[in-house]
Amino acid sequence: MRTSRGQIKARLSQFFNFSEENFAFGVPMSGQTKKDLYRFIYAVTIGLFFAVITGFPGTSPVYSAFLKNELKVNNTLYAIFAALPYVLVILQIPFAAHLRKKPRVKQYFITFSLIARLNFAVLGILSFVLRDSHRVALIAILLGLQALTSVVWWISDLCFSLWAGAACPISCSGRFFSTRQLSFTLAQLVYSSVLTVLLAVLANHPAQYLILFSLAALFGCLDIINFFFVTDPKIKPADIIKNEELQVLEAEAASRKNPRKRVKTASGPFANKNYRNYLFFGILWYFGIFLMAPFTNVFMLEQLLIPTSRQTLYVSLLPGIATVLFVRKTGMISDRFGYRNSLLFFSSISALSPLLWLLVTPQTEALIGVINLLWGITGVATDLAMFSMGIYLAPAEDRTSYLSAKSVAMNLLGVAPAILLGGVIMDKLRPILATADLAFIGGQRFLPFHFIAIISALLRFIAIFSFARRIKQDNEQDFKGFLKKLGQGTRFRFRLRSGLLNSKRK
Repeated sequence: MRTSRGQIKARLSQFFNFSEENFAFGVPMSGQTKKDLYRFIYAVTIGLFFAVITGFPGTSPVYSAFLKNELKVNNTLYAIFAALPYVLVILQIPFAAHLRKKPRVKQYFITFSLIARLNFAVLGILSFVLRDSHRVALIAILLGLQALTSVVWWISDLCFSLWAGAACPISCSGRFFSTRQLSFTLAQLVYSSVLTVLLAVLANHPAQYLILFSLAALFGCLDIINFFFVTDPKIKPADIIKNEELQVLEAEAASRKNPRKRVKTASGPFANKNYRNYLFFGILWYFGIFLMAPFTNVFMLEQLLIPTSRQTLYVSLLPGIATVLFVRKTGMISDRFGYRNSLLFFSSISALSPLLWLLVTPQTEALIGVINLLWGITGVATDLAMFSMGIYLAPAEDRTSYLSAKSVAMNLLGVAPAILLGGVIMDKLRPILATADLAFIGGQRFLPFHFIAIISALLRFIAIFSFARRIKQDNEQDFKGFLKKLGQGTRFRFRLRSGLLNSKRK
C-alpha cells in the first residue's frame, strides 16, 4: 500500500510539475506552456456544466422544456430559437477582419465569453420575473437575448480557436486535443448525473429555470476565469493572416468585395467533383439530422411525458458513456481503413436511428437509451470522418476557399433551414393528422414527429447512396474489401476472447 501511495504521489508531482524544462503530451515543452495547456483542460472540465444544462448553441432537454413549458412557444417559434445561432455564425467574417487590425485575442475571448454565459443568468431572472404577466414581451426580449448570445458566442469561439492554436505546439496537437476531448466526455458523464438528480429535486419548483440557468452561468464563468491565468498569446496581425480559420473567413469577406473573385471562390469547391460530392453529402446529411433532432426533445416532453431529468439521462449520459468506451476503437478503424470507408460504414448505421424512433412509445421508452447509445458510437464516428475528410479532400493550394464553402454550406444550407422547416411541419401537420387520426405502429397515432423522422431517415440514406459512396480518397481500398477485413478482425477478436482459439490449440 505504501508503494502504491508513493507511486500515485510521484505521478501527481510529475503531472503538476511546471518547471522551465518540461515534458507533456509526448513532446518537450516549457513549464509555462504545459501549465497553459492543462488550464485549457481544467477550464472545459469545470465549465461543461453550462453546456449540459443549456446545450448552447444547440438545444438541451432543459432548454427545450423551458421554451415549451415556460414560454409555451409553438414549434415554429421553437425552431426559430434553435436555428438562430447557426444563422448568426456568419458574423465571424467581419470580426475576423477586425482581428487583423486589433488581435486582442485574450481580451476579446474573456469579455465575450463572460457575456455569453451571464446572458443565461439574465434569461433565468427575466423568465422568473415576467413569466406571469408579459409573455409576448418576454418572448421578444429573450429572442433578442438569444441573438446577442449567439453573436458573442461565435466571436469568442473564433478567438478560442486562435488562442488554442497559438498555445499548443503543433507537434502535440493531436494528443492534446484528444486528451481534452476525453476530459470533456468524462465531465459530461458526471454533470449529466448531477443534473438528472437536480432536475428531480427541482421538479415543479417555481424558480426551477432561474436556479438552473444561474448554475449554468456560474460554472460557465468559472470556466472563463481560468483563462485570466493563461498566457496571453500575443498574436500579431501577420500570425492571424496565417491562421487557416481566419484565412477561410477573410476569403469570404474579400470575395464579397470582388465579384469575379466571389464567383471563383464560390464555384471552386463545387467545380471539384470529389469535393462537390462531399459538400452535397454534408448538406443533405445535416439537413436530415436537424430536421428531426431538435424535436426529439419535444416528442419526449409532449407525447411521451418523460421528465426532463430522465431526458438528460438519455440525451447526455448514455451517449457519453458510449463515446468514452468506443471512440478510440472507431478512430482506429478510420486510421486503418480510411475515412471514406469509416464514413460509409458508420453513417449507414446511424441513419437507422430515425426509424428506431418510430417504435418508441411510453411502453418502449427504454428504446430511447438504445438509440442514444448507438448514436454515441456511430454518430461521433461519422462526425469525426466528415471533419477529417473536409480538410484532406481539399487541395492544399486552395484549402481556404474549400473550407469556407464547407462552413457556409453545412450551417446555412443544412442546419438552419432544416430546423426551421421542421418547426413549420410540426405545426402545420398537427391539425391535419389529428383530424385524420391514422393508426400507426404499436397502437400509436401517426404524428408530425413520425413524419419528419421518416423524411430524416430518407434524406440520410439519399445522402449516403447518392453522394458519400461517390467520394474518392487516395490509397483506400474498396468498401467491400473493408467490410470483409472488418468482419474477419471482429470474428478473430470474438473467438480470442471466448477462448475458442486456446481450445483449438489444445
